[in-house]
Amino acid sequence: MQRTIKITGRSRFKVVIAALIILSLLMLPVIAGAATYQDQIDDVDSMIENKKDEEGKKQEEIDAINDQLQSVIVDHQKAYADLSRTQDDVTNNRRKLSSAIRQQKQLQIILDKRAVFAYQSGKVFFLEVLLQTKDFNDFLVRLDFITRISQQDAKVLSSSKELKSNIEEKRKELTDQKRRQSRLVNELRLKQDEVNRLFASQQQMLNSLKGEIGDLGVDKDKLVQLKKDEEERLARLALLGNNTKGDIENNKGGANPNSNPLDMLFPVPKPYSHGFSNDWNAARPGGQKHQGTDIFAARGAPMVAVTDGVIGNSFGNSNLGGYRLWLNGDNGYEFYYAHLNGDVGVAFAPGIAPGVRVRKGQVIAYMGDSGQAKGTGVHVHFGITTNGQWINPFPYLKASDWR
Repeated sequence: MQRTIKITGRSRFKVVIAALIILSLLMLPVIAGAATYQDQIDDVDSMIENKKDEEGKKQEEIDAINDQLQSVIVDHQKAYADLSRTQDDVTNNRRKLSSAIRQQKQLQIILDKRAVFAYQSGKVFFLEVLLQTKDFNDFLVRLDFITRISQQDAKVLSSSKELKSNIEEKRKELTDQKRRQSRLVNELRLKQDEVNRLFASQQQMLNSLKGEIGDLGVDKDKLVQLKKDEEERLARLALLGNNTKGDIENNKGGANPNSNPLDMLFPVPKPYSHGFSNDWNAARPGGQKHQGTDIFAARGAPMVAVTDGVIGNSFGNSNLGGYRLWLNGDNGYEFYYAHLNGDVGVAFAPGIAPGVRVRKGQVIAYMGDSGQAKGTGVHVHFGITTNGQWINPFPYLKASDWR
């Protein structure tokens, strides 16, 4: 016999109250969880803002260091040009001194021979010259002749000695000047290395801050997703109709690249510190002019292809440019990279050889000081030609610099 349970009005009320209590207990963790996630999101946002403030201050410090580096590089380039001119002056002065010494030796030989002859002849030579006179006027003429010869010899020898003395004095002056300028060039190069190390250290700290900000952003995204999941569960459990939430806004930003006339990249990629100045046509040893721009960075820093193109046949090592290569750009320009790192490390990236096609931004070589760059600081000599003519790279480098 089946029994039926009759629920009275009072019993029905108790059942409803119990159901509401159970439902409330089920929903409480969900509501509490969503609120907790929002608190954590707010904390992460606060941390991100603080890190961004640190990042801004660190970037200001790096910009100031970079300005200092630029100033040191400009001073270094000027000092090196002055040293080159002084070296040429020293070479020319050395030639003049050698010529004066030879001239003085020849005159001294002639005078020595004359003195030996006079010594061996005693006074007879002068007496014979004077006693053979026909009259008193002839005597005076002969005496004047002998006197003039002696005076002329003394004058020529004195002038030769004075010339030599002046050249010797100039040599000492130029030697001292060269020594001072060499010391200045070395001091500036050491200062440049010091600033480069400081720049690298600060850049590392900045990159670390960027990494922390990125990690916090990932944590925030996870919290936002967890909060969203909780809110969706709350909506399903509440069964209170459409309790929709706004879509999460997805902000995607894109950097507008800086345009430049050749549409080229800067040869030194991020985040490597570097510096350069407009040293086009600056003096170089032997009366030469600088046909390019020297870009200074740390030894071994990568160098990238500034545009799409093919590696040229002038490739490898040479006395002047050291380890170097040409990039024949698809844009019709040729790009020259010299003083690469072949002396103490790897000059060219794996697979780079004449005839190889490379992509814009591909690493093709590494920074060094090979060839005639020894003692002038680690740098790459960067040049551009079009139709066989060198052009000043500085404005194109300035436009493409990513800093």
